[in-house]
Amino acid sequence: MPLSLVHYHFGSMEVLLREAVLGAMTRELEGAVAPLLSAVPIADGLRTLGREMATIDPASPRGVLFIEALLRTARDPVMNEAMAAELQAFRRRLAERLTSEAAQGRVRADIPAAAQAVALTAALDGLLLHRIADPTTDLSSAVEALIRSLEPARRTGRT
Repeated sequence: MPLSLVHYHFGSMEVLLREAVLGAMTRELEGAVAPLLSAVPIADGLRTLGREMATIDPASPRGVLFIEALLRTARDPVMNEAMAAELQAFRRRLAERLTSEAAQGRVRADIPAAAQAVALTAALDGLLLHRIADPTTDLSSAVEALIRSLEPARRTGRT
């Protein structure tokens, strides 16, 4: 694409790159988190997401996309603002889902859903970073630990 077209349609190469990364990340994340927001129980969605994360090859275009998005978010205030808005929207949807799951007795109700959503999102982001930095990371066991942390306390029947 000639530079003149880039400037005509986007204003600058920086804006074009930002839009490309944001668009790709939005599409990638929508597909990846769909099971987490819809699978019943939510534990099944977490397991599906964990299996999906385990397929990410850091050297693949998909792996590079995640790395590039993280770097751009740290360096570009406009990108940071856009990614923050995406995260906030996701956490709201996840908190709604956790509220519903708590009402059904499938997750802890003693921790506010908004706090659970932030912690769960941060943990999943961290697992993705571990997967990229160390592809031998056992995501399956880590996801099971996350699931256990969401489970409501079991009653022992003792008084």
